[in-house]
Amino acid sequence: MARYRILKDFKGSQDGRFTEAFLAGTEADLSDYLVSCLPADSIKRVAEDAAPITTTAGKKQRKAAVSPAPTSAAGTTTGKDSQ
Repeated sequence: MARYRILKDFKGSQDGRFTEAFLAGTEADLSDYLVSCLPADSIKRVAEDAAPITTTAGKKQRKAAVSPAPTSAAGTTTGKDSQ
């Protein structure tokens, strides 16, 4: 199974036996079987390395990792200007 973003509402079966509703704007793990039966404009695969975050508006977005600014071992800057 892989993670997909649902672009259009649909009902589908992961295993060919039980049907469930998939709602637009959500993400779900979908079986290869179900993905092969769906129109391409109904789903979009989610990148595995991008962690979702939720904004205050409730929409999911992707956030890039940011490295903190380097500091010395004492937690202060060093150099001629700081003496």
